[in-house]
Amino acid sequence: MSPRPYSMERRRVAVEKTRERILAAARRLLARGGAGRLSIDAVARAADVARGTVYQQFGSRERLIGAVFAVPIDPAGPSPIAVWVREPDPQRALVGLVETFCRMWAIDRRVLRRLLDRPEVRERERARARLVDQLVTRLAERGALRRGWSREAARDLVLLATSFATFDQLRSVAGRTDATTSAAILALVGQAVRLRRPSGRPRSDRAG
Repeated sequence: MSPRPYSMERRRVAVEKTRERILAAARRLLARGGAGRLSIDAVARAADVARGTVYQQFGSRERLIGAVFAVPIDPAGPSPIAVWVREPDPQRALVGLVETFCRMWAIDRRVLRRLLDRPEVRERERARARLVDQLVTRLAERGALRRGWSREAARDLVLLATSFATFDQLRSVAGRTDATTSAAILALVGQAVRLRRPSGRPRSDRAG
């Protein structure tokens, strides 16, 4: 007999809560001592879970560090980046992605500063570069780039604007909040691309 649906759902929720507890413990340890002092044993103790549970969730120390850097906005839901990548309108997708990256960068800037030189984080940054390149290509094909902007120049601007380093520097300006920093980055991107602000969820995420 297969497990009852409610039992499977309770297990899924428990697994997600454990995963988030591990990530929260890793963020605390990284903020205190940097990636060099982070170990599976230390994270397991801080999260009050077995060492094997950490390995079961993440597979390795490197993947754990990478997961801290790319922690989703809603750990129990679908990846917000993947949702916007599937959005058929690239102008809406770009606005959604910029706002999503800004929310991610705002989660814990102290931890992210300590992770920037990690090889697993550099790999994720290469993945972000590929995503931006693909999206700007779609924008160019649609004719959404502003006059005088080549595909390459627009790509470089969007790549720079959506980086953690840019968010961190702009957020450090006196009086800025996470929201006004996100707005400033969108204004920067809007110099190269005609943007279309999403209304509601991405169309790829809607039922029917």
